[in-house]
Amino acid sequence: MSRPGISLGNNLKADIAPFTTACVPGTFTAMAEAPILRLVGVSKSYDTVAVLRNVNLDLHRGESLAFVGPSGSGKSTLLNIIGTLDRPSSGQVFLDDKDLSQLDDPKLAQVRNRHIGFVFQSHHLLPHCNVLENVLVPTLVNKTDQTERAHKLLGRVGLGDRLTHRPGQLSGGERQRVAVVRALINEPKLLLADEPTGSLDRASAAEVAELLVELNREQGVTLIVVTHALDLAQRMGRRFEIRRGELVP
Repeated sequence: MSRPGISLGNNLKADIAPFTTACVPGTFTAMAEAPILRLVGVSKSYDTVAVLRNVNLDLHRGESLAFVGPSGSGKSTLLNIIGTLDRPSSGQVFLDDKDLSQLDDPKLAQVRNRHIGFVFQSHHLLPHCNVLENVLVPTLVNKTDQTERAHKLLGRVGLGDRLTHRPGQLSGGERQRVAVVRALINEPKLLLADEPTGSLDRASAAEVAELLVELNREQGVTLIVVTHALDLAQRMGRRFEIRRGELVP
């Protein structure tokens, strides 16, 4: 029995439609603080198929974590639940002690825009917008001026001379770096990356992996990565395998 797929899809498209990290080694982790993210008894089923079973997790500010496991194990489903793109069948997700299960869809859209940054295997850049415009798309919802921050971040990732280029004029690795900057533009609490190096050649994948690790350290953003790439997973502060719907350290 197949289950419905979740992608950038309806929720994130709806957010922008009107406008068409312990670190390694743990620099920012403050274990005395309350966790920034807490999962309590999270389960997910599609019809009679159980995908996630009683997942419990605490993640502190600035930590980095990788979910690994075979295709279909529930990695992306769990990431989508954390990112409010999907809801659990049971259980609770807390972000900064706020129970996200109590929020309606418009409130969840605000949480996504203000507090969660997404990086997907495909960059999902708008083809007719240039680099700077693509990075600033998430700021249009709240009408905040993050132009200076965009310039600084694009310079940080080596794209300071590509501001007026369109996605079709960039390499795959450059497009993914733009996607990373776009995910960080609103200074999110969580950065969620779903197979961020999966569509890249080896050299570009290594560059993006290094960038994620460095930005986790420099920005202090909490980073969660879903990946099949063991070299990327090993660079995260914590690693969990999803096996038969359960988290296994």
